Amino acid sequence: MILGWSPHSGADLRTNLMAAIRYLIAQRVTKDMNGQRLSVLRDPAPEVLISDPRLVLAAMQLLETKHRYSVATLSFDRSDIDVVAFNAGDAASRMQVGQTLNLFFHVAYAGLPQRACLHSLVGTHTHTGRLEVNIMLPRAVLKADGSPRAYNANPPGKVSRSLWDSFRDTVNGRFGWADPLSPLRKRDFAMTDRL
Repeated sequence: MILGWSPHSGADLRTNLMAAIRYLIAQRVTKDMNGQRLSVLRDPAPEVLISDPRLVLAAMQLLETKHRYSVATLSFDRSDIDVVAFNAGDAASRMQVGQTLNLFFHVAYAGLPQRACLHSLVGTHTHTGRLEVNIMLPRAVLKADGSPRAYNANPPGKVSRSLWDSFRDTVNGRFGWADPLSPLRKRDFAMTDRL
């Protein structure tokens, strides 16, 4: 399993927050591919695992911060999770994903009480034949008085990168999932002779 973070954060004032949510959970989406806008049907359809998209939207709309959300993606190797079994409700694979998400949120909000954390949206994509878990986190937490305070679960810098690398290594080791840094996964590539 690898963990990636989207560069999109809702910082562009033209960002339609509902469109960002729809992209994560809609069965049909429009994507830019090779300079063309193509309609993609996700079959099986994405599944919402955690929260109600309307609650996440409402939380983000209240934010006056420049960056209103972060999106992380847990991208699993085909050998990590059997997507057919997962989509059929397989208890073992869903328990592993649930434990991984539990640890993810503990890392993302380390030291913060649960009541300080806004609703996050978690959904799946399995239409590619492997599992992707997308996590949309509002970029704020609640202060003791209930007002929002800007918060980034993945701030720039080496410390954050190291923390999330440790998260990835921990869950991959715990569940025997593919290690993206394994020398066995190394691929040869050829450099171009043109610079």
